Amino acid sequence: MEKWLLMADLSTEKGVLEYLDLPDFRHMTKDKVMQFASVINEMNPEVAKEAIRQFPEFKSLLSQALTENRELAERSIESNDESMRECASASMRVFDGCDELLKNPDYTFEQKMQVIERMEMEREKMRAKDSENKKFILDSQKLLLAASGIVSVAAVVFLGGKFNLKLPSKS
Repeated sequence: MEKWLLMADLSTEKGVLEYLDLPDFRHMTKDKVMQFASVINEMNPEVAKEAIRQFPEFKSLLSQALTENRELAERSIESNDESMRECASASMRVFDGCDELLKNPDYTFEQKMQVIERMEMEREKMRAKDSENKKFILDSQKLLLAASGIVSVAAVVFLGGKFNLKLPSKS
């Protein structure tokens, strides 16, 4: 559990309102609904039910926020895919150019070694870009999984159950 969450008293309505920095639950925004939903499993279930009762738009606002987050993640992944295609294309042009230079019979051994070093540098850049891309995709999947978990927790608590979900950290 996060250190800042340990300091919050989520067992009372007043404590939850202080944690959310709200005067009352009717002032919830999409961001506050997401913040609320992410700690709902740490709250006293009666306090969570009362908060949701006071804020009838909770379900629709949470759904809207999650939909917007999912769409943002999808757009980010699409943009990332396009960026990766452009990088791969640029690298292929570099490799093609280097390949042509290596075929030149007038190049000395040293010049050919410089071309080979340039190709190796380009391959290393592509490896780094690929690793960055994989990390981005994994982080996006973690975010979507966390958002799905928030909805599950909110639904279970709203229906009167008890749920203990640990969300992935932002490391």
